[in-house]
Amino acid sequence: AEQGRAQNKVVEFMSPTVCMCSTMFRIDPQHLLWTLENLVAGRVVNQIKVAPAEAEAARNRWNVVIAIVDEGGHLILLHRMDDTQIASSEIAPRKARTAALFRRPTKVLEDAVKAGRVAVLNLSGEITPVQGGVPVVSGGRVIGGIGVSGVNSDHDELVARAGASRVK
Repeated sequence: AEQGRAQNKVVEFMSPTVCMCSTMFRIDPQHLLWTLENLVAGRVVNQIKVAPAEAEAARNRWNVVIAIVDEGGHLILLHRMDDTQIASSEIAPRKARTAALFRRPTKVLEDAVKAGRVAVLNLSGEITPVQGGVPVVSGGRVIGGIGVSGVNSDHDELVARAGASRVK
C-alpha cells in the first residue's frame, strides 16, 4: 500500500463491509496494484493455465468444467468452458476430490458399484463414483486430482487424463 501511495495510486474496494481477504483471495494491495498495472499495459501476469485438458476438450468440441484439487481434495482451480451445463461446476470438483482421496480413477469406483459393491457408496461423505476423475501423480506420489464434467463420462476422463499427463 505504501508503494501505491508514493505513486498517488489507491486501491479501493467496492463494498466497505467485506474485508479484502475474502474478496481478493488474500492478495495484498501491492500485488493487486502490480497485477492491475500489468493488465492496463496489456500484460497478463500470474495466469493459471489448464492448457492440456482444455486443449483436449476444445479439440473434440466438448464444453466441460475442469476442476483441480490438492492431495487433500481441496479445490485449487475450477475452469468452466463456455456453454457448459451449470451442474458440471459441482460435479467436476467432486470427481477430482474422489480421485485424489482414493488415489485412483473414479472409474474404478464406478465399476465396483456397477458390479454390485454398493457399499462403496458409503466409504466417504462425498464420494462420486462416476468416471471422469483421475489422480495427479508426481514422482510416484499422488499430489492431487483432476475432475471433468460436461460430456459423457468416458470423454470426461479423456480430458482429465490429458491434464494429468503433463505432470511429471
